[in-house]
Amino acid sequence: MPFRIIALCVFLTTFCFADAITDIRPAIHETANKYAVDPVLMEAIIRFETNHGKSNAYRKKNNVAGIMDGRGLKRFHDIDESIDSLGYILKVYQQKGLVSIAKISRRYAPNVSSKWTSHVTGLMKMIERGKWGDVNSMPLPNSRQELAAKGRDEE
Repeated sequence: MPFRIIALCVFLTTFCFADAITDIRPAIHETANKYAVDPVLMEAIIRFETNHGKSNAYRKKNNVAGIMDGRGLKRFHDIDESIDSLGYILKVYQQKGLVSIAKISRRYAPNVSSKWTSHVTGLMKMIERGKWGDVNSMPLPNSRQELAAKGRDEE
C-alpha cells in the first residue's frame, strides 16, 4: 500500500504541479536574490506574460516577461538572460518607489493595468498556496518581507 501512495505522489508532482515555469523556478529565485526583489511576484509575472510557458514569445524568443524593445517583443539569447532582465526591471521600479502590484502595473502594463494587477495578484496567491509545488523551501530576499508588510495592493 505505501508504494501506491508514493507512486501517486510522484505522479502528481511530475505531471500535475510541474510545468515549464516550475522548471525555471531556481533561476527565478537566484535572480530575485541578486536584485532583492520578490520571487513570487517574478514568477507570477512570468506565468501571466507567457501563459504558463506556452506563449510564442517564451518558446521562440526566450522572452519570459513580455519585455519590449524598439521593434516589439525583445528576443533574448536564453531564458536566464530574460529572467535577469525582469529582475533588473523590478529592482529599478523598487528604487523608484513602485512596490505595490498596482503601482508596478501602471508602469509595466499601462494599457491593461487593472487586468494585469488582478491576474498577477491571483497568480501570486496560487503560487503561495503551492499550486505548482512548494515555494516555501526557497529563500526570500528582505524585500519580500517588506512588500508583504506594506500590502501588495496598496495604492
